[in-house]
Order: sequence, then structure tokens, then C-alpha cells
Amino acid sequence: MTSQSVTAAEAAERRRAVLGDALIAHIHEVVDAAPDPTPELVAELRRIFARPVGPVSASRQAWRSVRAVVPSEALS
Repeated sequence: MTSQSVTAAEAAERRRAVLGDALIAHIHEVVDAAPDPTPELVAELRRIFARPVGPVSASRQAWRSVRAVVPSEALS
């Protein structure tokens, strides 16, 4: 069976088996308590998803990883 042939119900059962009912209930509580996104965030996400850049090269991903952990002054 490929991952593409898994139904939504099967995926939900797999999540339930891995996470358990208590954790799933907690996740739902946290999500329900989260504030709605701002109009600015929604607009930015729409822009990103409407015009994806395409696949990111491995070297670019590596550079992003370095920038995430190394202070910017150390990279100058």
C-alpha cells in the first residue's frame, strides 16, 4: 500500500494509534485556544502559497541551516 492510497480515515486511525486520544484532545484544545491569524499573516501566506519558488537546492538549505544557528556578525 502506498501513502497515496491511504484514506483520511486510515490516516486518522494511524495518528490515533501513535499519539493516543489524550494527546489528540490536548492538541485540539491548544488549536482551539489559538488566536485567529491577522489579515496581514493571511495575505503573506497566500502570497507564499500562490507563487512557490520551487525546490530549494541542497546548498541553499545548508546555508539556511547555518544562518539559523550562527550569529549574523560571525558570518560577515
